Amino acid sequence: PFVYFSVFRSTIVTMSDEEEQVQTSYSPAVKVGGMRVARHVRETEDKPLPRSELMKQAAEHNSEITSVRVTDLLTKEELDFHDKTVKAMHDKPQPSISKPHTDPTRRIIQQPMK
Repeated sequence: PFVYFSVFRSTIVTMSDEEEQVQTSYSPAVKVGGMRVARHVRETEDKPLPRSELMKQAAEHNSEITSVRVTDLLTKEELDFHDKTVKAMHDKPQPSISKPHTDPTRRIIQQPMK
């Protein structure tokens, strides 16, 4: 049996085996970095199928997998064109005319008054 000593009361409370199992079966919070953080139960997601299973299912349903790998490109022209399109999608466009940079702070020269 689990014995609980109360600080505010001078009584001893004993718990039955069922209550003890309920309380010790899970911890509602985890201590992380000196603070208690609630632990949320996450449902496990289904793992993605391996490539061999995907190919097998695609063959059964007479469909094709549309992802393009670099090794799937046959000629050098296709490879160059593919690299250029990917690079163009990821690069930031540069302005054709660049504006001169002006300093936004005002320069105050301290001069004596007349």
